[in-house]
Amino acid sequence: MVACREPGVPTRASPPPAQQLTLTSASPPSGAVVTTQECPSLETPAVCSREIDLEFSVIYDATVSDARVFVEFYTASEQRCAVTVTRQFTLQPGALTTLRTDVVLLSAPPEPQFCELPATTTRIVATLMEGSRTRLLMREFQQTYTFMP
Repeated sequence: MVACREPGVPTRASPPPAQQLTLTSASPPSGAVVTTQECPSLETPAVCSREIDLEFSVIYDATVSDARVFVEFYTASEQRCAVTVTRQFTLQPGALTTLRTDVVLLSAPPEPQFCELPATTTRIVATLMEGSRTRLLMREFQQTYTFMP
């Protein structure tokens, strides 16, 4: 028997893909002590750590040609201590994209160092950005890192 649709009754459209911003892996794991150093290879010397590697998976329901994930590390007293950002990428609607960070900055010249070291961060906030101003998604993750000079 063939099912028929009643005239005038709209068919159901597929639901839009879910939006997600997920931390899929962190190396070293939460709780690690990481060292910092001067990073002269950057355009302007900064204090950084190259020991933290974060991987994120992203799904968004629209095309975003200038997307990146901006990540902030906060202490228990809500002081921002460090930041990192993924490379720029293009998101296609509903497509899963995986990306990584590699250098965590504890200063971003001309700003001074974000926090005094040693410092322990208790959470990270990841924001999917379009360009440098438009926030698309934001998620918090409980990750603890102790930054040592």
